[in-house]
Amino acid sequence: MQVINAATWGIKSYIANVGNNPHNAWPGKGSDGGSYVLTANWHDNGVTLINADTKEVLQTAPIGTAAAHVQVTPGAKSRWFVTIMGGSAVQEVDLMKLKAGQDPTTGMVPIRGEFSPHGLWFCDDGDHFLTANTLANTVSLYSANNKLQQSFTGTGGKSPLATSVFSGYGPGGCARAYSNNAGTASLSVYDINPTAGTIARNTNAVPPELRDADGNLKLRDTSIYPVRWVHMPIQ
Repeated sequence: MQVINAATWGIKSYIANVGNNPHNAWPGKGSDGGSYVLTANWHDNGVTLINADTKEVLQTAPIGTAAAHVQVTPGAKSRWFVTIMGGSAVQEVDLMKLKAGQDPTTGMVPIRGEFSPHGLWFCDDGDHFLTANTLANTVSLYSANNKLQQSFTGTGGKSPLATSVFSGYGPGGCARAYSNNAGTASLSVYDINPTAGTIARNTNAVPPELRDADGNLKLRDTSIYPVRWVHMPIQ
């Protein structure tokens, strides 16, 4: 893993032996007050815990096939969640058990949903989150507190890899979401209702002149001198 100096954008240092294909990472505080980074090892079945201050690898442990993305809940209490792309679940991880060399999933029930969840994103309430289910061509809305998938919907595109929530912070902010479609070079738009536990694709939110045949936002170069059509949006 590279450590980047945010002031200069130079490479500050490297951290070796961060699992197999470290794909996505997230920083946060452990319940002991320490600063950590958790990395998902996508081409393997585990996660790696790093001391964010000393840049030291602490532990690597298996949690499920093709662990893809990590995110920490917003708010005062950090909870750590990882998508298990090789299955149909999102797995919560106990950071302190991982640090102690114990099974970090003990007592953490996997949240079952659609097959192949990849990117995830939390709403500001620290409870609801979305996943892009790449091979199922769907997105899901979950409740972390209730440990369930509340609903899911088709993307209208192919190979969604990541989700995002627009204006998710603040009362009522978790209402509009997006996913990319790497296989169709488009973005899908969704309406979220966390209280009702629903998510639905909204093709009317995309102006007609910008829609593709599926009603999604078609990505293209609109400069004076177009170079090419956009391909494979990832994050």
